[in-house]
Amino acid sequence: ERRHEDYRELRILGLQAQDRDHYMDLDDLFVELDLVPSSIRAEEFGQDPFAMPRGAESNEPVHLEDALKRVLSLPGLRRGISITGLPGTGKSTLLKKTWCEAYHRWQKNQTMPLPLLIPCATLQHLGISSLQPGDLRRVVEFLATNDGFRGLGDIVFQPNAALWVLFDGLDELRSPADREALARWLVGESERWTRFLFVLTSRPSAWGPREQRICAPRLVPFEL
Repeated sequence: ERRHEDYRELRILGLQAQDRDHYMDLDDLFVELDLVPSSIRAEEFGQDPFAMPRGAESNEPVHLEDALKRVLSLPGLRRGISITGLPGTGKSTLLKKTWCEAYHRWQKNQTMPLPLLIPCATLQHLGISSLQPGDLRRVVEFLATNDGFRGLGDIVFQPNAALWVLFDGLDELRSPADREALARWLVGESERWTRFLFVLTSRPSAWGPREQRICAPRLVPFEL
């Protein structure tokens, strides 16, 4: 509930009310954002591993949740999507909105996927290079403990749990080595936690060929 309170309001930079930052409800400001498969715009990648899988190509923009459903319908090992977009296009806002809607569904029916939103920058406190296979559970427990909810990892990672794990802001890791290490670790976690769906956002400047090549087997690329 505390996280829901954090995500459902947006701080409006430059506006203050009674000497405090001004906040507005996310639902009042949100404009529907569509994703476009990267292969439509990135023709230079042709039919190499960066391109969308056969049968997934479409000129029609899709909502994030529809993109995840599309991934589930694809053959192979795709377990999520990557989203690139220029600064200010709404990547973080889109993830917060998706988190809130998924959380509302989970509250009503706990067989629905539970969303987890993880800012990539917070993983630096654990040490990106020290992340090991299966450490997603440790990451969740670390973040939950910092929020005052020790033991949440054990609650979330129940047998047969279905999670949406939303990693926001790969570009916030300044070191190329850290970005590559996180991409490799995330791909490994997507192979380990096969009931989970993963989303990774980044600015294009930090989404280079190495990161794309690492994630291509597991994450279908989209753009805002």
